[in-house]
Amino acid sequence: MKEKTIIDRIMDNISVCDNGCWEWQGNKTRNGYGRIHYEGRKQFVHRIMTPGKPTEEEPYSLHSCDNPACCRPEHLSWGNNSRNTKEKRDRLGTHASQKITREDAYKIKFLEKGLQREIADRYGISQMQVSLIRAGGTWRDLEYGEYK
Repeated sequence: MKEKTIIDRIMDNISVCDNGCWEWQGNKTRNGYGRIHYEGRKQFVHRIMTPGKPTEEEPYSLHSCDNPACCRPEHLSWGNNSRNTKEKRDRLGTHASQKITREDAYKIKFLEKGLQREIADRYGISQMQVSLIRAGGTWRDLEYGEYK
């Protein structure tokens, strides 16, 4: 009897979700990424299923669905950390670890008047975050005029 390919082994352990994700049902990391024993070691399922090959410029397998258990090739692509952060921010409307939307950051950077502490209190963020937004330390890609 012929041994199963790695793709067959993966396909035997997925569940197709309503949102189109192929969720890995086997062993997972604490962060929810699927792992499988392959070529003598444990490997991430999504990396095996990502079309193409990683490069020095794009070493990471990125999920367009933001679901770490997903291993559907159409939801995966090779990229880098800055692309991953930007695309996630664009999809979710927020900066990766921040409490505000892109539009809020725009208002803080270009429209809000007053003391930084007062602005911070209105948006539920720290005065330091207001300072960073205004100085371009975060939300660097905001452009004047993108919101009316």
